[in-house]
Amino acid sequence: MNNRLFNILIPANCSYKKRILIDLLLVSVVFGGYFWYTHRTSAYKLESEHYSALSSVSIEETKDALSKAETLYQTYTAFWDVKAGTADNKLLLKIYSSRKEFKRANPLPGWAEAIYRAPYCHQYIETENENRPCHWLVHEAAHQLNNEVSQFRLPQWAEEGIACYFSTTRMDDGKMSLGVVDRDTYPIWWLSSLGLSGDLSRDKADKKIISIKSIVNDEKPLKMDQHFNLYYIHWFSLVHFLLEAEQGKYREAFITCVKTPSGLEAFEENIGPYQLIEPQWYQHLLQITESLSKNDLYVY
Repeated sequence: MNNRLFNILIPANCSYKKRILIDLLLVSVVFGGYFWYTHRTSAYKLESEHYSALSSVSIEETKDALSKAETLYQTYTAFWDVKAGTADNKLLLKIYSSRKEFKRANPLPGWAEAIYRAPYCHQYIETENENRPCHWLVHEAAHQLNNEVSQFRLPQWAEEGIACYFSTTRMDDGKMSLGVVDRDTYPIWWLSSLGLSGDLSRDKADKKIISIKSIVNDEKPLKMDQHFNLYYIHWFSLVHFLLEAEQGKYREAFITCVKTPSGLEAFEENIGPYQLIEPQWYQHLLQITESLSKNDLYVY
């Protein structure tokens, strides 16, 4: 705390102890005001088999969110072959009725549409504004499952790529069809904006493509705040390629890779030299982009 600021407000003849007390009081007021502003009282609590949600949206919308979280839970635990949690150890959600309410409780980071801050997944639902109002929740809930159920300790590319893999998957009637891309999810709706040429070398030179070597080492050759969507497209498409391409040719190797300390060395040891993998992944990305432009679902 900068005492010079308070010298304006505190008399010069005030004793040292009184000045300390006044400083502490001012700090308390500032932080107390912040916590008052961000405090949020939920309307009610609703539970499902594996989740407990504090919610201020309608009961129907909360039930829908819990249903999608449960669908993710069943698909995720089956995919990774991990044991389900107990009824006494439910995963926690907070569901808000508007972005304004969500941002009041979660002022940072400013761009977030949902966020996982252990132990809660925070999500707002405005059904009239979104085709897939819960897909942000699925993304953050996948992070929650990585951390609290699988207890993975992943590099960023794999952490975000896995969350994107699940959150971009088509979900209908309580079932997730892994490998089927839902065009109305992030970052899928940004794929066409890349304007890929079909020439890997050219697109790397034009900074539309980042080398796998940089991605798997979690390097940021381009500024993250200026190329946010580009990084998410890379993370999503690389994980989708490793899990789905060529009838899952690299799936087991990828699963082994993410369960061990990971970087380029582990990637190449388990999956293969990045110079070999990179053009295959690039073609995979081109195929997804082309398929979506034809209004097709990309299925393996």
